[in-house]
Amino acid sequence: MKTKFIFTLILIFPTLSIFSQDLVFNHGGALNDGVYETTPLTRFNEISWKTELKGKGNEDCIIHRDVIYTTARKYNRETKTHKSYIYAIKAHSGEVIWLDSLNGRVSTPNIKDSILYYGVDEQDGRQYAINKDNGKIIWSITSRYAACWQPAIIGDKNYFGSHGDRWYVVNNITGDLILKDTIDGGICCRPSILDTMLYFVDRKGLLHAYNTKIDKDIWTFNSGAGSNNAPAIYEGKAFMINKSGEIFAIDLKTGQKIWSYKTGDTMFRSPAVKDKTATVITTNGLIFAFDTENGEIKWQQEKKGLGYTNTSIVDNIVYVGCADNHLYAFDLYTGKEIWNFKADSKVNTPLIDNETVYFTSGEYLYSIK
Repeated sequence: MKTKFIFTLILIFPTLSIFSQDLVFNHGGALNDGVYETTPLTRFNEISWKTELKGKGNEDCIIHRDVIYTTARKYNRETKTHKSYIYAIKAHSGEVIWLDSLNGRVSTPNIKDSILYYGVDEQDGRQYAINKDNGKIIWSITSRYAACWQPAIIGDKNYFGSHGDRWYVVNNITGDLILKDTIDGGICCRPSILDTMLYFVDRKGLLHAYNTKIDKDIWTFNSGAGSNNAPAIYEGKAFMINKSGEIFAIDLKTGQKIWSYKTGDTMFRSPAVKDKTATVITTNGLIFAFDTENGEIKWQQEKKGLGYTNTSIVDNIVYVGCADNHLYAFDLYTGKEIWNFKADSKVNTPLIDNETVYFTSGEYLYSIK
């Protein structure tokens, strides 16, 4: 995967700091482009292992040094509260290394060095820093409102927003507050990162280009409807979706729209982008592949199950989880279905590493190869 490639470069150039480079994000990396630089699973052979979780698996998981980090959530109907469970699981065997719990809905984690970072929708909303080796809390900071998504991490700074019109910058190691600002409408996504720029969408539908050197937006683009997912960054463009079902390509330098397309359906997950092709799934199971230059549809598939996941790309294969309990693999260039696997419940966003696909489905984490 991309983080392993970065680590290899560090070994070749020892003057670089390992600790400044050891970053792991979900959905392909800091660009949120959904692309994993690894060997694809070209056909389904078998279930490697299947680990039971204490609640329903959340949307995404990440892998770092052969350890899978994932979360699950259980809802108590009597108290109307959520209990979340955080797992570190051995990638080769499915054995649980450690398990911890937090109150509220918990995001997918990020990793920097030895620390996991989570957003949690507790009553007052919090960001947590947790030791990746044992799950123990290092620090937490309240945002007063829901903040159930990952932060962006640049250097020693941690950036995140909340539903309550707040934007925070804190120190990675200590959790000390550096900056608190106002974002009208609030934020419910992780920012995408390109160098010192952050790109994120607020609940009113504005795409922000935020310069971390001056802690200000250099432009905003109004998509007309809110979004709860980060834009994908690719070849000088930001590819974003909004809840009304429109996908946009925005010029990163100017903030101007290059093209857009109305799918006629709602969308809740980010596009994946590779080889001038952007793929996305709608809530009613329509899978689109767009030409990134002009927005023309290259191919389209339709599945009966609802689609609430991110698409993932490895090499020439698009992997899509669906609420019809299937994981699908399509050819990136033609849309031809290559293979599928049926689980016992809806399949969340797949993570691919070394000819193995990991995903949560119901109360299980699967490893298939």
